[in-house]
Amino acid sequence: MPSASTKDILVVDNAFGQTGQIRPLLDRLRAEPCVEEVGQGDGIPLGGTNNWTMELPDGRWVSFQQIQGDDKYFDILGLKVKQDNHQRAWWLNEYAFKQIGIEETATEFQSAKNGTRQIGGIYYDFKIRPLEADQSAALIDQAAAKKRVEAVAGEVFPGRLFEGQYIEEMIADGFKDESRVLKIVLIFTLLSVLVSALGLFAMSSYYMQQEIRSVSVKKVFGAEYSGVLKELVLSFMKMVGIAFVIGVPIAWFIMNRWLSGYGHRIGLHWWIFVLAGLVVALIAAASVLYQSIKTARTNPAEALKKE
Repeated sequence: MPSASTKDILVVDNAFGQTGQIRPLLDRLRAEPCVEEVGQGDGIPLGGTNNWTMELPDGRWVSFQQIQGDDKYFDILGLKVKQDNHQRAWWLNEYAFKQIGIEETATEFQSAKNGTRQIGGIYYDFKIRPLEADQSAALIDQAAAKKRVEAVAGEVFPGRLFEGQYIEEMIADGFKDESRVLKIVLIFTLLSVLVSALGLFAMSSYYMQQEIRSVSVKKVFGAEYSGVLKELVLSFMKMVGIAFVIGVPIAWFIMNRWLSGYGHRIGLHWWIFVLAGLVVALIAAASVLYQSIKTARTNPAEALKKE
């Protein structure tokens, strides 16, 4: 699946007129050193302005992306053309054909309310590349380029409102709430791990105090230190294992429901849960190891004398 380009693309709302009216502005912008290319299109897929929900003749409701633009528009966004029908109409992605239920060779489709709709062509499904790490120099260049584009637009169309935003900024704004939620989840996850580790340490301290007599008797009858230590640690790891078996299905269900709300998402691979289980096991083992070693090294004579 191709990746749509997001790097250094400035999206400017057209408040200046039709194609013929804004041609002087486009020519001026192409002559600017900070502008590599200029394309015209009807919105961008990221903004949701291209998403169309409609009713099919059979009563089904479907939702998909449709776009319309010139060649430069496709090139700038990194959209790969799969089929060009050579007619002036909206282009659909591969997913749209599956939703509508028609072959990709079709050049039109039926809508319950709008009748026959022409298809300009097909572009491959795409995913937006992750945001790259912020770099101060790049941010300065972007700000300067945006300011220059705004100045040129003001010269060609004085008094008109200029609204422009980089796609990377739009992505960051669109996922601002999710980023905030992830930070909160991370903080509470770290706190819960810390509290759990402290709880295990306290519980192991109490449990080991109860096991001193049993351990002392085993050592009197010849039990080795390594065997006693292993048995003490495993008694706690069994509880951690039971909690892991119970927690994984619940975590998978919640994460799967959350991720299903995104068109492009990571997969919940088995190794993610295995890795989480190993980390938890290491933290749990480290939490009870000190008390286990202390109890396993107990002098049987001293312990039984107190009893």
